Amino acid sequence: MDPFYDGKMVSDLMETEKVRTSDLTYDPELYPRLGPTSTAGVDWYIVSKYVDGMRAGAEFPPLNVGIIDDESYPRHGKMIINDGVHRWKAYAKLGVEFVDVVIKHYPVKIDFFRDAIEPNVRHGRSIPTRDLSRLLDLLRGYGLEDGEISGVILVPLDKIANLEKRILKTKNGTVYLKAPISKALEAGQITKEEAFAMKQQSIYTRTAEGLLKQLIDIVRGKALIRTERIRKLCEELVGLLQGYLKEAF
Repeated sequence: MDPFYDGKMVSDLMETEKVRTSDLTYDPELYPRLGPTSTAGVDWYIVSKYVDGMRAGAEFPPLNVGIIDDESYPRHGKMIINDGVHRWKAYAKLGVEFVDVVIKHYPVKIDFFRDAIEPNVRHGRSIPTRDLSRLLDLLRGYGLEDGEISGVILVPLDKIANLEKRILKTKNGTVYLKAPISKALEAGQITKEEAFAMKQQSIYTRTAEGLLKQLIDIVRGKALIRTERIRKLCEELVGLLQGYLKEAF
């Protein structure tokens, strides 16, 4: 996130405090960016870049943290990050024990979610259309009207219908389609079941590719912390990959 908001540092607008890195958590359901399915929205390439920046002495803004007071929410009372998940992961990788945070209390989930969405739709790294479709679907589920949602996700009201076309609900679940699959479905060239299957296959392939690329970036960037557990996991991975390459190719 850009450390500046309306021309001021976040820490100038609200009081910061230090908390244990291990006391923080985040909820993928309330995280605006969907990301690879298996990594719950976390882009490990970005984490590795943040690790490099932190090691080089770069300063980062405090994490924005919310506490949801609604007792019906399973994680009520916990410190949940609503902006700064990648910075938090980077701090954890570096073994940073305490981090600066800005804490805000929320009576219900939707208030937290709206605050989590705002910095993500406003800063430089744009949110993919599939994620915007997901946000539209989730915000409707919280009872917001399209006119209000338009202002939250910064998508003009006349373009909300385009996002809606990317939402596919079936008995097997909900997925958010890429444009080619969405257009083929709209034209009657494929069925909903076929579109769902194509999306699931795309998710599996993209997730595998993304994870492998991120692992390569992490190793190249020397961001892996040298521990006995890491060494054993690397040895196991190398063995599995060697077996896979022999069988698949």
